Amino acid sequence: MYLLPLEEELWEKFSGAYGNIGEEMKLLMGDPKDIPPQEKIRWLDEEEKDNYTILFENICDELWHQMSFYEATYPAMPYFLMLLEKKEKEEDFLGQLTVISAMGVILSTDVVGNPRNIEIVPQEILNAYEETFVILQEKIKRFYQRYKEEINEIEEDKKIELLIAMVSILGDRELAYHLSMGIMEEVLLYCTDCNMEDEENTLEDPDFCAKIVPAPVPDWDGISFADTYTWLYGVLSEIEMEKWKEWLPYYFGTYTCPECGAEKRIWDFIRAYYFEMD
Repeated sequence: MYLLPLEEELWEKFSGAYGNIGEEMKLLMGDPKDIPPQEKIRWLDEEEKDNYTILFENICDELWHQMSFYEATYPAMPYFLMLLEKKEKEEDFLGQLTVISAMGVILSTDVVGNPRNIEIVPQEILNAYEETFVILQEKIKRFYQRYKEEINEIEEDKKIELLIAMVSILGDRELAYHLSMGIMEEVLLYCTDCNMEDEENTLEDPDFCAKIVPAPVPDWDGISFADTYTWLYGVLSEIEMEKWKEWLPYYFGTYTCPECGAEKRIWDFIRAYYFEMD
């Protein structure tokens, strides 16, 4: 797989949210002992962290700031994959979890509607980016199957980050983008048939839920990741995410537009709100 050399001036063309990340990537891929003192981009984060962690989180913030897409993602992702493989060799569960979760959120910004200057990216870098994604799909499946018990023990916020990554990498990047906003219970609707727009609904409202025909509860075999609804419901069951498990059949259930009578999945109305509304 092609890696853009970390000394290459071409990194100047691939901006993160705050500019060139080439030097930061070089530090990240080197010896953690050589990382100089780092200042947090997340200046409101008061938790004590080592320089490696701050550096890693700063790079992530450069690549997912405001859930926009940044061209630095193209050359950075193969290096993230190398970092993941290092954590695999070390059998570092939390290290793998952190890198996988970050890669999933970053990849979820690569959606229709997020502008990008793909014409400036050499084909070999694009090919490596796509190859990284294919390899990552198999790695995240193995990670989940191997560490199911450990995943059950982590705090809910970490479970949510992993779920978003799994959806982004194995299922639906647009759904992952929405989930990354942290508002699964909020239902923002747009009907492409009549331009109906409704921002007042929530899955915590029983009156609204009564207007939805929930999707049937699926039976997951624990192996196949072909259908997002089926495997996601199965994973939610296995790692005991009861509230998300309760909401998911409504996301994939049927709703009738109150303006024109069009029947669609709730998720289709939500997707249209984010990606098709003018």
